[in-house]
Amino acid sequence: MTEDVARLAARHQSSQRLLEDSRKTLERSEAEADKARIAVSDADGALRKATEDQNTATTAEAEAQALAQRADQALNAADAARAETQALEAEARAQRSEAEGEMGALRAEVSALAKLVQRDASEAGQVLDDLSVTAGYEKALGAALADDLRAPSVAADGPSGWTALKPYDQNQSLPDGVQQLSAFVQVPDVLVRRITQIGLVEADDGPRLQPLLKPGQRLVSIDGDLWRWDGYRAWAEDAPSAAALRLEQLNRLETLKQEMERVGARADAARLAHDALTKRLTELTEADRAARQARREADAKVADAGRALSRAEADRNLAEGRLETMNLAVTRHKEDATAARLQLNEAERAAAELGDLDAARAEVEDIKITVEAARMTMMAKRSAHDELRREGEARIARTQEVTKEISGWKHRLETAEKRISELSSRKVQSEQELESASAAPDDIAAKRETLAVEITTAEARKAEASNALSEGEAAQRASLQEEREAER
Repeated sequence: MTEDVARLAARHQSSQRLLEDSRKTLERSEAEADKARIAVSDADGALRKATEDQNTATTAEAEAQALAQRADQALNAADAARAETQALEAEARAQRSEAEGEMGALRAEVSALAKLVQRDASEAGQVLDDLSVTAGYEKALGAALADDLRAPSVAADGPSGWTALKPYDQNQSLPDGVQQLSAFVQVPDVLVRRITQIGLVEADDGPRLQPLLKPGQRLVSIDGDLWRWDGYRAWAEDAPSAAALRLEQLNRLETLKQEMERVGARADAARLAHDALTKRLTELTEADRAARQARREADAKVADAGRALSRAEADRNLAEGRLETMNLAVTRHKEDATAARLQLNEAERAAAELGDLDAARAEVEDIKITVEAARMTMMAKRSAHDELRREGEARIARTQEVTKEISGWKHRLETAEKRISELSSRKVQSEQELESASAAPDDIAAKRETLAVEITTAEARKAEASNALSEGEAAQRASLQEEREAER
């Protein structure tokens, strides 16, 4: 009956637990369904926001890519302009360097020639400084006038030098076919008479035309050969005229000055062009740097836009997945709530069909009282029986212990007799050893006297050995000293 009641109680408990679990499951499913519906609403809002963010990110990415494309085009244009300007600047720098180098060389040569001309200039002045000759005809003029060109222009009553005279009354012309040197020379008035009587011929025609010269006339070649009316001639190879050299220096100086002006103008133009190109190159370099910075910023914006678009797409996919998951969760929780309602109805019906548990427990309780009284009577009788059995067992155990003690005492008695016999034998042996030990002191005293005599004898021998050792050491020291003396 206790087992039946326990089974009935278990069924009641199971039914009650099922009822509670079904109610909790129903409540939980309904709550979860409500939460899922709220989450569906939130997920739907998040999906709309993610869609808007994705559209915004797509637009931003397109704008960033367009900006990057424009920045790339600007960078390419800046690179091309900078490369072109850099090539032009390098070329202008080379031209400027070339012009400045040439200008420096011309300036140095002009300075050197000017110093040389200034050094050869006469303090009193010379007609050489007042004339000009066409380039290439310096040797011809120098051969014709030579050192006479170093004389100054003077008045009629002045010191030595050139004086202006009237032209000849009668025209004294040069031989036919001879060109006057005055066509290539501009001279002061004091040299007019002299220059009109100098002709310019080819070197091969000089010897042929020399006999035709009138007094005072001379022929010269462009290389500096001289044929004079009185029969004198001089070759250009013999010695160059100092005047010709000076004329060449003067012409060269003038040419260099003109060339220096020309080169200076070219150098100034090259410098201005180079400065302008340098400034332009600096501006283009700055523009290129700005374009590169803009390109980097545009690339950064493209990357940021791409990341933002990826995040927006991921958020949208996540929102879509969450919305779908929440919809599935709503459906699942609705199904769980429906199943929980069915289970609750079945549990209520099963609980109603169970028997009365309190009545069954009261009946079992009455029977338990009767059984408990019978158990108490049985326990009292069993306790008396156990007491009698314990007393019998104790008496048997005591009898066994007494028998064991008697056997032990007998064994101890036998052991004591054996021990008395052993002690008697050891007593006789000890008395014998005592007699032997009583005679030992006399023997020891005799041995001691013998040892004392031997010690005295040994000490005497020791003293003799010590003396002998001292003598031997002294002899050794003497021998060592003699050895050192002999070595020294």
